[in-house]
Amino acid sequence: MQLVNSALFGLRRQISRIDEAVTVVGVRMIRDLMLATHLFSRYRQREQWTAFSFAKLHQRSMLVARLAQKIGADAGLDRNLQGQAFLAGLLHDFGIAVLANKDPEDYQALMAESVCLSQPVYAMEKMRLGLTHAEAAAFMLGLWNLPFKVVEAVLLHHFPGTSPATGFEPLSAVHLADALLPPLANSLGADFSCRLSESYLERIGVHTQLSRWQMMANEYRLQLQQQGKRSA
Repeated sequence: MQLVNSALFGLRRQISRIDEAVTVVGVRMIRDLMLATHLFSRYRQREQWTAFSFAKLHQRSMLVARLAQKIGADAGLDRNLQGQAFLAGLLHDFGIAVLANKDPEDYQALMAESVCLSQPVYAMEKMRLGLTHAEAAAFMLGLWNLPFKVVEAVLLHHFPGTSPATGFEPLSAVHLADALLPPLANSLGADFSCRLSESYLERIGVHTQLSRWQMMANEYRLQLQQQGKRSA
């Protein structure tokens, strides 16, 4: 109920009953929100972790999910694929929580090294840990039998061009949403950004629509900025 009544959904009135929430946002979205919340709760922020709050990571992921769903609808994905884009957006950075929970001090050292070397965090993950947060999350989600397109979107959201698909997919929506929103802010100044692949957008034939999706992202960008001010 707290999630449904949050600024994430922008509802005009307060929802007070579970059945009403299900009617307004749908069974599938409620299920996906509960799944993501459960998974993030399994990898809680530990006392040694000071770089950013896991709540901030979860909040940004929810905004990516909403934007991915909106872009997917605009691009013509059916309701099933829009739902997969939403779920993949919720979980695309879940691997960060997994890696940071496993060894908080080492992961913060990795972030600090990425700043010193001017490298994105995912590059340092691959160099120091042998896998990225996207690979770690995709492996776990695959074991839990989540849909292939959800796992693919989580795995390749930084590198969508490595997908053989030639059309617009949930991966496309998640990549766009992640790249068009400000990256995860952190006290170390590490680079968690997703770099927009315009060559990929051109390959799948949607590059001319980018300006419209950038305008869509502005609403969610504002929500991230407001969340940042509240947590400052």
